[in-house]
Amino acid sequence: MKYGTSRYTSIDTLSPIAGMDRNGTADLTQLIFMPNAITYERPVNDPLFSAHKTMIKSTLSGVNFTYYAPDDPFLVMGCEVQVI
Repeated sequence: MKYGTSRYTSIDTLSPIAGMDRNGTADLTQLIFMPNAITYERPVNDPLFSAHKTMIKSTLSGVNFTYYAPDDPFLVMGCEVQVI
């Protein structure tokens, strides 16, 4: 079973950015973070978990709560491991 488009048929086509290119002597890993329904009580300035979208939720008793939703639907972080 194949997922994705025909453009991405082989992992060998990955071209890392210049700072992560070790001429094939390191393993590259991509971590995908999907915050989904996570919300915060205060804005978050962390680069990975940033949340600044103001949301207001009302309870059945009429009380309004302000919370903050993630800025992006997903984020990708790259990690390079080289064993010497």
